[in-house]
Amino acid sequence: MRESLLPRTRQVLPVLLLAALVVASCGSTGDAVPSASASGPTITSIPATSTPATSIPATSSDPGPTSTAGSAPSTSSSTPSPGTLVPIVPAGSANDGQPLPTCPTSSLSVTLGPGEGTTSGTVYRPLVFTNTGSSACRLQGFPGVSHVAGDDGHQVGRAGAWVGPRGDAVEIAPGASAHSIVSVTDAGLVERDVCDPTEVRGFRVYPPRSEGAAYVPSPGISCAADISPIRVRTILPGRGDLSGQAGVDPPRCTTASLAVTLGAAEGAAGSSYQPLVFTNTGSAVCTLQGFPGVSHVAGDDGHQVGPMAAETGEPGSPVALAPGDSAHATVRTADAFGPGRCDPTAVRGLRVYPPGESTAAFVPRSGTSCAGDVVTLRVRSVRPDAD
Repeated sequence: MRESLLPRTRQVLPVLLLAALVVASCGSTGDAVPSASASGPTITSIPATSTPATSIPATSSDPGPTSTAGSAPSTSSSTPSPGTLVPIVPAGSANDGQPLPTCPTSSLSVTLGPGEGTTSGTVYRPLVFTNTGSSACRLQGFPGVSHVAGDDGHQVGRAGAWVGPRGDAVEIAPGASAHSIVSVTDAGLVERDVCDPTEVRGFRVYPPRSEGAAYVPSPGISCAADISPIRVRTILPGRGDLSGQAGVDPPRCTTASLAVTLGAAEGAAGSSYQPLVFTNTGSAVCTLQGFPGVSHVAGDDGHQVGPMAAETGEPGSPVALAPGDSAHATVRTADAFGPGRCDPTAVRGLRVYPPGESTAAFVPRSGTSCAGDVVTLRVRSVRPDAD
């Protein structure tokens, strides 16, 4: 009897299972999917208000980051819970350690900021680069700057000469600015035959590492000969406001706004010659004129060894230094003396007072000097670095 029931049972079971599935599907509301069993994992539906995933941008020639604004999506290594949408971070974003792309000319507004003139006939103005794009970018180094004239914008004279060291990269957020100090010497101060004075309409400016130029209006007179009255400094952060009264010399450079260093030494006939270099680390134009005060120092207390350096030559003319510019004063050090005159003493370096300053800077230069009244140092007046 039991054997006769088995075939019938096998026929009925598929029918019952099919009916159960139909009933279950008809009764579902779509709000949640029940668990398959009491011991299995629960599958949670995705809420309608979930934040959509960030789309991956189309591939471009520059896969660098497009923005540093806002907080970066979490990149936690923990496994997200079922149903959680994980934002997709495009390759090259700011949070993956890659550098920002160079600012293209098309995303920059280039203007001239307020300037400062000098009685020596040179005007200093910040060339301001403002990021008009929607993404952060960076600039580093020197812009290319030249005078242009005519309806065709042809170049007049040589492009501006770069002055000073190449600075660090400057990151520029959307709406923020960086600047380069540009100085222009009055063409009327250059001999006419050497200058060939020509009317100009303004500047052609190539941002660093860019092949696209911007035009900046600045009418005036420049030199059409193979010289340039323009000097250009490296890119620095901010707008670089140099507001001042034209025709008035900038203030004297203070010790606090100067970096004082020694250049390479050259020897001749028992003496060595080194340039004592003064670099303007401030944010405004300043001037140096005359002789620095220089002496040897020793010990932890920096006490003076021997007399101050003797001044040699004329005081010279004022030297205007834009931010980042340098000037120098040549220091001569005597290396040999007769027996009994010197009282040799170990020294740590030089105490240097910039011209007109009562605060000194210390410049390391270990060696031996004379502790007596013998003059071992001589110094010339401050000169521009080109001299």
